[in-house]
Amino acid sequence: MLGEQSSFEFSGLVIYTPKINKKWSSFSLPLFTTNLTIGDYSHRYSTQQLQLGLDYKQAFQFGLGIDLTFASENEEYSFSLNIGFFVRITP
Repeated sequence: MLGEQSSFEFSGLVIYTPKINKKWSSFSLPLFTTNLTIGDYSHRYSTQQLQLGLDYKQAFQFGLGIDLTFASENEEYSFSLNIGFFVRITP
């Protein structure tokens, strides 16, 4: 049974790492999520993340990250923007 706040969500992720040389690659990762309620198809929230940087031997990534969030509830809207650095170690 569907409740009052039942929703559906769209998500996407792409990782692109073109080679620069044998050890280094550029690194980009865009990610998005959007959530909508089922009853009236209204927007609940959306998030977008973007990471741009460098990849060393496909084991260590670092660079600049940006996170955007937009939410709406009961005709009230909020927006946040965060910018910073990221470090990722892959096994």
